[in-house]
Amino acid sequence: PSIVPLPISSPIISLTNPSLVALPATIEAKGFLSELGAQVEMHGGLIRDHTAGQTDAQRAALWHAICDTQMENRELQLHITEERRARLDLAEIVDSMRRRPEPRGDV
Repeated sequence: PSIVPLPISSPIISLTNPSLVALPATIEAKGFLSELGAQVEMHGGLIRDHTAGQTDAQRAALWHAICDTQMENRELQLHITEERRARLDLAEIVDSMRRRPEPRGDV
């Protein structure tokens, strides 16, 4: 993007009779504004580059965080599955113990 000076519209300043003589201050101001515009463009490019780099770094950090979370989730699911199997095994043992006939005291 470049800086385009806007026309000055004022009832006090008449633009219908432009001066044919360029004042040194006007030339100096135009040079300054051109240089300023170039610096703004350069800094804008640097900011975009920095932002893009920062975005890539943030994207990579987020990707690693997601992978870590998914791995932790899988580990927790395995742990829960193991606990459920152990509970089922215990429930079967308790159930089989309840079904056995109680020993008689006929010794």
